[in-house]
Amino acid sequence: VTPPSATPGPEARPLPTFSELSERHIKMRIENNADESEIQRHRIAAETFLAIVGDRPIDQYYPTDLQTYVSRMGFWPANATKRGEMEGLSVLGILGANKDLTLKPLARKTLKDGYCASVRTQARSLMPDYRYRDPFAGAKLRWPKTARPSQPREGIGFDIANRIFRNGGASS
Repeated sequence: VTPPSATPGPEARPLPTFSELSERHIKMRIENNADESEIQRHRIAAETFLAIVGDRPIDQYYPTDLQTYVSRMGFWPANATKRGEMEGLSVLGILGANKDLTLKPLARKTLKDGYCASVRTQARSLMPDYRYRDPFAGAKLRWPKTARPSQPREGIGFDIANRIFRNGGASS
């Protein structure tokens, strides 16, 4: 009889690779009826991360890997997947083709809140099941200078907002 303390726990299982985590995370999002744009964002983030950094067991990534990803993605063209001239190119091919920044690169907000946030989410997605450390915990990222600032947005004034609410209330 094996004593309870000798029973292998979750930490005895081999840790999944990033691609396995990504695949399971995306499948879970599909099963939970995520919209297609969210699924596509996760797929592109995973594909670009894997092409730039490589596929390894999750405990073999470090904050420097995320920095490498962010730095290289500074050359990723905005709307790259919708551009005809990028069709058929690999991730590294697209990055190389835009090394001279012929095409506008991603906005910093898109890189930070879209691609980078998705990679972090996918990397952490099975932490409770496998009991591994967050590979990117404590990462202090330096955003590439090539990442465009967000488009300035102009808010509406209080007088216009109040008028809209008044008119909406009067029409019901």
